Amino acid sequence: MGASATIAAMGLTFTALAGTGAGFPVVFLIATALALLGLVPGLRLDRSPRADAGAGPAA
Repeated sequence: MGASATIAAMGLTFTALAGTGAGFPVVFLIATALALLGLVPGLRLDRSPRADAGAGPAA
């Protein structure tokens, strides 16, 4: 998910939940989850270097 789409989703979530008082906690939890997905190597969604460890160039 791109940065602009993430910002839009956070804004919509916050606006939708603003009346209930749950807007900030929910947006904070989503942001924490996205940060963990981006920072913790085992949770990353892209290909890790370990996946390519045995796939060297053909000799």
